[in-house]
Amino acid sequence: VREAIQMLERQKLVKVIPSRGTIVANIEIEDTEKCYRLLAEIQAFAAEEACERISEEQLQALKDCYDQFATACADGAVEQLLSGDTRFHEIIVKVADNEYVVQMKGITKVYPNGIAANQGVDFNVKRGEIHALMGENGAGKSTLMKMLFGLEQPTEGEIYVNGEKVSLTSPTVAISKEIGMVHQHFMLVPNLTVAENMVLGMEPKHKGMFMDYKKAVEITEEYAKKYNLHVDPNAKVRDIPVGMKQKVEILKALVRGAKILILDEPTAVLTTQETEELFKELVHLKEQGYTMIFISHKLHEIKQITDRLTIMRSGKSMGVYQTADISKEEISRLMVGRDVILTVEKDQA
Repeated sequence: VREAIQMLERQKLVKVIPSRGTIVANIEIEDTEKCYRLLAEIQAFAAEEACERISEEQLQALKDCYDQFATACADGAVEQLLSGDTRFHEIIVKVADNEYVVQMKGITKVYPNGIAANQGVDFNVKRGEIHALMGENGAGKSTLMKMLFGLEQPTEGEIYVNGEKVSLTSPTVAISKEIGMVHQHFMLVPNLTVAENMVLGMEPKHKGMFMDYKKAVEITEEYAKKYNLHVDPNAKVRDIPVGMKQKVEILKALVRGAKILILDEPTAVLTTQETEELFKELVHLKEQGYTMIFISHKLHEIKQITDRLTIMRSGKSMGVYQTADISKEEISRLMVGRDVILTVEKDQA
């Protein structure tokens, strides 16, 4: 449906006014008569309420569009066109898939020693969400994300980024697909400054030979201001606090064009104050349209910051849940396979 509307817009038959959170909305009809077929497509699409792959928000958006077209178009026009070949089911799949920026389908990873780190895992991340990937140590979380970042290769399965099937053979390829990763153990060079670390591997040149350090500082300051991640570009990495090192790692990914950020246990080495500051920065990035995958096993943090969560146990997915709809107790049970007591009662002295 999106493609059909874009085609009609190019032909100046309709004018589309974007509406955040919906597929299509607020369509102004420039040529009513020539829009009949689009009306038929939208009506048929909106009628597919039983299709589980369509969210309620998408369905309502399309119904709203249908209502707008129905008001503007002549009575009886729809019935004349419903017999046409509009490939409704293919359209449904395409539009539903556009909701996801990452789709990992049937991912299995078996190492040469026979250990299966992941077994038939499906992992889907929606555009513009903070999605938690949860599980105990050894559950397969980091291995799954290493495959998404090109550090490991799946034994079986397929990976799609923005609807395109990809082969992520290296981090360089992943970065070219707008994927960035902030590792639990920072990948910074301690003896270099923040600015030098920021442009490492993509250094701006002065007179074609030497690194343009002034330009590196300008790039660092520009991105720090843009994303509200304040760092000191001239400080040596070895001398800055842990919280600032993490900001540098996030900025490094953003400078390289990342729109999808993988955060591996990002709060493991942070103080409570640094964690709260990080969460504000992540929400700010989300508001700008970025997508984040948040690897963690800390329940209170997951409940505070994420929209949805995928739980893993022993290399397998235990399901995908809306964070607001699942309790800490249920998350714990799915992670470990048994009921877990989260509070300890102590006898009075």
